[in-house]
Parts: sequence; structure tokens; C-alpha cells
Amino acid sequence: MSVRIPQEILDQIREQLDIVDVISEYVQLKRVGRSFMGLCPFHPEKSPSFSVSQEKQFYHCFGCGAGGNVFSFLMQIEHISFVESVKLLSKRTQVAFDFDDRQLEADETYRRRKRMMEAHDLASKFYNYILMNTEVGVQALHYLERRGLRKSTIEEFQLGYAPDSWDTLGRFLHKRGFDAALLLECGLLTESGQYPGKVFDRFRDRILFPVHDGQGNCIAFGGRIMAKGEPKYLNSPETALFHKGRILYNLHRARQAIRKSGAALLCEGYLDVISAYQAGVPYAVAALGTALTPDQASILKRNAQYVVMAYDGDQAGVNAAKKNAIVLDQAGVEAKVAVMPQGLDPDDVVKTYGSEYFQSLITREAISSADYMLQIMRKDYALSTNEGKSKYLQAAMAYLASVTNPIEQEIHLRNLESEFKVSMDVLKTELQAQAMSARQSDRHEKRNVSAASDRQRRMERFFLQKTLPAHVIAEQYLLTHMLIDIGVITQVQDIGFVEFSVDEHNVLFAQLIRYMSEQPDTYINVAGFLEFLQEERLISYVTFLLARSDQLDMRPGLIEEYVRRIQLHQSELVLRKFEAELIASGNRGDFAQMREVQGKIQQVREQIQELKAAGKLER
Repeated sequence: MSVRIPQEILDQIREQLDIVDVISEYVQLKRVGRSFMGLCPFHPEKSPSFSVSQEKQFYHCFGCGAGGNVFSFLMQIEHISFVESVKLLSKRTQVAFDFDDRQLEADETYRRRKRMMEAHDLASKFYNYILMNTEVGVQALHYLERRGLRKSTIEEFQLGYAPDSWDTLGRFLHKRGFDAALLLECGLLTESGQYPGKVFDRFRDRILFPVHDGQGNCIAFGGRIMAKGEPKYLNSPETALFHKGRILYNLHRARQAIRKSGAALLCEGYLDVISAYQAGVPYAVAALGTALTPDQASILKRNAQYVVMAYDGDQAGVNAAKKNAIVLDQAGVEAKVAVMPQGLDPDDVVKTYGSEYFQSLITREAISSADYMLQIMRKDYALSTNEGKSKYLQAAMAYLASVTNPIEQEIHLRNLESEFKVSMDVLKTELQAQAMSARQSDRHEKRNVSAASDRQRRMERFFLQKTLPAHVIAEQYLLTHMLIDIGVITQVQDIGFVEFSVDEHNVLFAQLIRYMSEQPDTYINVAGFLEFLQEERLISYVTFLLARSDQLDMRPGLIEEYVRRIQLHQSELVLRKFEAELIASGNRGDFAQMREVQGKIQQVREQIQELKAAGKLER
């Protein structure tokens, strides 16, 4: 059973919010005509295709098709449920609504997520208590103190310890009403591979680092083993709460400092982040693993003006910086690298050289990711030989072909020209060849995409192509007029309009009629209608239509013309059907049937002529 928040509450929240203000907290928007434009937060892009309408309170991306109202935006950007988005947005308004009402508990998804969060919150406090207040946790506490962490820092980050026991947490949470099925689902327990039905604590003999979502709710753990064994670090599995590739460790705590300073320090591990925080760098975060995902890069882009990577000084750290620099560049994020002394990680640097040196390393001494990449690549080639120089320049051009900033490209080309005494024309020719090779590789990868989403892409390409059939264009324009003017719906119904030729258009028309029948308004509340639709595919299509509504032709008589264009197409389909029946009847020698079908053909042809004459329609 899904929760039903009263419609008047949703309307009041929307009326007291401006979608532009909310989205501006995540996307830099610039007014363009009657709309606001920015880089889409849901897919990598270089040119703005993300449109926000302040007048109609919706957003639409012409690149990926994402669209909706203020509630759906928060759901997509924060990966939360509808109820959670309403709760968060209501806090920005004066709307009073009891979100602890038992009605919310009727929503199974909300109730289960809430219980999972409660279990994680209790587990975090339980593990922290064991670390800080029991004999069992003394060894782990001494380890953290030897790593230079103060007790106040340990408390701030709610670090904990999971004892070397099979059921310590399970028994603790079971006494508090949590069943094993839910604890398995949220990753706090795990099931034996050898003994089906046997469950036990996932984390044992590990120092635990709670992982939080953007609102500060504990949703997962990372655990470092105390004794010898593998894996050294163990993360919670993917769950309804936790999606590893969408979360940055410590973001909830660092977000304000990141926005204030403009910088985000991207570290490799939990302890690196905590040491940086303790050293006076409150804007440190970490990907949950060495490989940064496009989603994580997008989060950084929304919050920071630039990112400084501070990875280990060993080869693994170098490889991580190289890979993640490309991910950040593709997301349009300015990236720098703080080069750690050989063999040291950020945590070691703080302990060895002190906080001031570390802060200088990540601020004044950080270099651009392109400078770093070109420096690192030099180590792979014998630059004292002509062959080595040639191979290095080819590798450098391959890398620079992936750099999206043309000014940065030009600066490095001139530096290479000066150092290696190779003409700019030769370097640019090689750069173009490498860029073409990369594009061909991208096209090959795109041809190998999964078939599961092919139908959706075909539909999107169909609707976005510039040479749609005339009757489909008429259907789009007619639906857009209906979405912005309730009178057009009545007008079309009075004409006796039957149906559209595109299934999605018929579904949308039916939903629009149903929505208006349930609303007391004499106008269409676009944001409310988007909420009513619920189906993401239809929401995206509605926002696509509305995003182009400013260019609608509003001349008198156009509605009737669109209807005639659609009816003409329907009549031509009927005509082709009867003509096929006529041929089939002739082949069978059924002359009576032929005469009957010929009469029907004549009637349809007359209808077609009337439609063409009335609207002066020509093919």
C-alpha cells in the first residue's frame, strides 16, 4: 500500500517553493529567455541542455530526457523516495504536516527503508560504544590512537568496533525488534554459503567506519580487519539504502565546507579523510573504492568548483589518479593532483610532516591533472632517445585528445613544441588522428549496448528526430496546447476527436482527462500533473513537450487544423485497409464483396477530400 499525502499539502509545498531556487543548489543556472539553462546533473555533458521553467515549475533535459517537478528532482538527485523528498522540502516551507502520522507507516517502501536506517543507526551507536567503553574494543581503540586520531575525532566520525563474534550485533538488534530477514536485506547480517538458513554478523573483528547519505543517515559500513586476513577492507553490500557508486564518504559533513571553499579534497580511504579533517581540512571526501564513478563525479561537480586528488604516492595511487582524472574531466570537473611523497598516503604525510605541510601540499602545490598525467607518462619512456621521444609524444597526444578544455590543450601543445622542437602542425595532426581513433572506439562501444534499453532509445530518437511525420507533429502540438490551456481539451472533445496514432499520445491524453476530472481547478497545474503521472517515461515526454511550448504557434484555427491533420492520417490508414480488402476479394472472385468494399472506399475518399479542402491540407 502506497502512502497518500493529501493533495492540498503537496500543492501548498509547491506553491511556497521555487523550483529554480531548489535546483540552483545543485546546478549553476543561467536565464535564457523565459527559462533557465544549465549543465545536466544526471549525465555528463559539455553544453547546457538542462532547462528549468520558473513559470510552470518543471525541468527537462534535452540530452538524456530527465524531467519532472521539484519533488521528482530531489528524488533523482538524492536517490530518495517520494515521501522522503516531500519531508525534506516541507522543512523549507511553513506547511505543517505530521510526517510521523501512522498513514506513512502504511507505505511498505517507506516503512522498510525507515527500519533499515534505524537498524544502521543503532548498529553505529552500538559499535561505537564497544570501541570506546569496553575491554573488547581496547585493542582497536589503541590502533586508532597510534594512527594519530584523537578521541574527539573518533566520536565525531562515530567509528566503532565489531567484536570477533558471530552474533553480537544480531542478538543486540533482535532484542530491539529487528527480524533477521530485514537485517539480511540491509546488509548487517549475512548468510552462510555452506549452511543455508544460517545467518551471522557481516562484520567481525573489524574497525568500522559508518557511511552516511547526503542527509546524514547511516546507511552502510566499511570495515578494516584487525588481525591478518582478507579482505583488508570490507564494505556493506548494495542495498535499497546503499549504492556504492552514488555515495561519497563524509559528504554530508563536508558539503558546507566544500561549497564555502570551492574545493573538494578527494582521498582514497576512510582514514585519509579523517586525518585530513583532523589536520584542518574539513572538505575531504572519498570514493568507496579507488575507481571514481560518473555519478560520484557528478556529485562533486554539483558541490565543488574544482577537485584536488590526494592519493597514495605508490603505483596504485598513481593509477587511481590517472583513471579518476579522466572521469572528472569527462564530467566537466576541473581536477588537480596533490602529489604525495613517494610511498606515503595522506594519513602518513600528516603524521610525518604535520598539518601545515599537508595543507600547503593540497592548496599551493597541487598541479592540474593534465600536468600530472604528462609528468607521470614521462617515466615510461626513454626521453634521451629519439624513439622514446616519439613514443612519448604519441602517448601525450592520445591523452590530450581526451582533454575537453581547448585552452588547456593549446598550452600543453605549445609547451611540447618548445621542449621537443616539433612543429605545431605535426603535433596537431597527431592530436586529430588520436581524437578520431578515440571517437571510433566510442562508436564501437555504443554499438554493443544492452538490448534491454534499445526500445526506449528508439522511442526517444523517434520523438526527437526533426523529420517526424506530419500527423505525429500535429499530435505533439495538439497535446502541448492541451497541457497549457484547459480550454483546448474541451474544444477537442467537442469536435469529436477519437484517438491519436501514437500509443504514448493516447495514454497521455487519457491521463490528462482523468487528472482534470479529479481537479477543481479551471487551469492545468503542470507540476501537479507531473506528480499525478508517476510513470517516468510519460513525465519525461511531458516535460519535453512543455520545454518547447514557448515556440508554439498560437494563431486562431490551428487546433482544428491539427485535428484535421490527425483525422486525415487515420482516414488514409482506413483507405489502405479497404484497398487491400478489395484486392483480396478480387483474388477470391468475390464480386459482391468487391462492390461493397468499393462503396466504402468511395466514402473514405470523399472524407479525405473534405478534410483536405477544409484545412487546405496537402501531402
